[in-house]
Amino acid sequence: MRAQRSCLARHPGAGLWSAMAWLVNDEDRVIRLHSSPVIALADAYFPPEQCLRLAHRHGSWFTGPTLIYHRDTLEAAGRFDPAYMGLSDLLTALIVAGRRGAAYSPVPLGSFRIHGGSYLSRTLMDNANVETILDRLRKRGPPLAPGLFTGEFLERTALRFRFASLRSCKGANIANVAKKCTGFRASH
Repeated sequence: MRAQRSCLARHPGAGLWSAMAWLVNDEDRVIRLHSSPVIALADAYFPPEQCLRLAHRHGSWFTGPTLIYHRDTLEAAGRFDPAYMGLSDLLTALIVAGRRGAAYSPVPLGSFRIHGGSYLSRTLMDNANVETILDRLRKRGPPLAPGLFTGEFLERTALRFRFASLRSCKGANIANVAKKCTGFRASH
């Protein structure tokens, strides 16, 4: 907690703080670092405009287990919309960072447990969930964060979420995903 407090004390206007995280198995053994982008080599604050550029470039650099939110900004962003299911923390973090900026520490200070029964896994395993989330995001995202949820960003997000869905179910839903993506053709 000392690292979080120190970073937030230096950047009191930040809408949120996050750090890197470890992936661990069911026995809490470290598998590897989570593959989130490293956006700084030391504690840093990114103003809202820079957070928008980072989001457009990387999608997300946040790791859910490390996120600490500025309460008022979280409230103004609509909290965690349950309709986004296992992706609500990611989407909320993008909105908050786009409104107030984000503080970041490039050290692993949290962990993700990898297992098929997680809320995120259940969300991604069902392609219909992903499409429902994307439809809602297209409608609700631009009014909440117009600089973030541009047409281009929404399309890239759709590709990222669909790829995550494919990876989560080991390609079992590839036919359904291919129907939603331009440039793919079904093989006969």
